Amino acid sequence: MPKSPTKPLKSRRNVMVIAGLLSSLTLTSILLIALAPSPLLPEPRSLMVLDSSPTLDEIFDTQTPIQRGRWQYIFIHHSKTRRADAAAPGDHFLILNGTDSSDGEIRIDPRWNHQQPAASVAGNCLTICLVGDFDQAAPTSTQLRRAQQLIQTLQRRLAIPAKNVIAYDRPGNPSGLGRLFPAARLRESLLP
Repeated sequence: MPKSPTKPLKSRRNVMVIAGLLSSLTLTSILLIALAPSPLLPEPRSLMVLDSSPTLDEIFDTQTPIQRGRWQYIFIHHSKTRRADAAAPGDHFLILNGTDSSDGEIRIDPRWNHQQPAASVAGNCLTICLVGDFDQAAPTSTQLRRAQQLIQTLQRRLAIPAKNVIAYDRPGNPSGLGRLFPAARLRESLLP
């Protein structure tokens, strides 16, 4: 029985089509990888409690570079709420109390990541909100330790003196720290 001349041609054509398809897919993949934007940082970011690191330098990995001299003050207050989801947005950092998160977890707001001013204060002031009603109960020891760590890290890196760390004793008001917050202990921990 004589061989059909179309069979080798058909087999060769199939190989050419598959090779062309694979080449196209490979080139398209390379092009997509080359043109892909850099990955975005998740927002908001969180730092879990880590006792091994005395500083929190990873907070300075922001999407928008930090300008020298941009931040001159740090304002600290409580949320006057027990839960993080009830805390008003607009602060640069939120230190959680363990009610619906890890105790001492620091949430980094997109405002910090993009170097934008806080919602409630002047444009050159960083804000830190500790979740809790410190007129009713004191902050957890982990919350307080993390607040001290965060403030010292910001002071050191941004050259913010202790006199520019603002913590009001305003019982009954979310813009203060509440009557059960150990303000003197916090003040003692500040860098000069």
